[in-house]
Amino acid sequence: MDMISLIAVTVLATLVSGTLVGFLIYLGVVVSRLKQTTKTQSKTIKNLQDSITCVSDEAHKKIDTLEVDINRRIDEVYQMINHNFDDLSKMIDDVSKKVDSRYDKLSDKTGEDVEHLREIVKGSLSSKKEK
Repeated sequence: MDMISLIAVTVLATLVSGTLVGFLIYLGVVVSRLKQTTKTQSKTIKNLQDSITCVSDEAHKKIDTLEVDINRRIDEVYQMINHNFDDLSKMIDDVSKKVDSRYDKLSDKTGEDVEHLREIVKGSLSSKKEK
């Protein structure tokens, strides 16, 4: 039985070592595939990050362009409002001058008419007194 035990132990040791070698080979293949998958995933993530960066840069450029355009339009509206205000102010000044001029003329004429009426009233009163 010693011989059978020795053979059994040798066979078992061979089987265990074969299993261990097979397991190590399997482990090597799995690790190799995981490395490839990791590299592929890293490349995919880098490509996605580059795409996101590109899209983000384009969005910022569009926002900057729109901001410049909006600021330009705001400046145009502001200038138009100032121009219209200046025109309106000039028109109001012209109308005010015309009203002042007409008021002065009317006031002068009314003053002359009042003086003329006073003279007429004095003349009629003095003619009545003389009678």
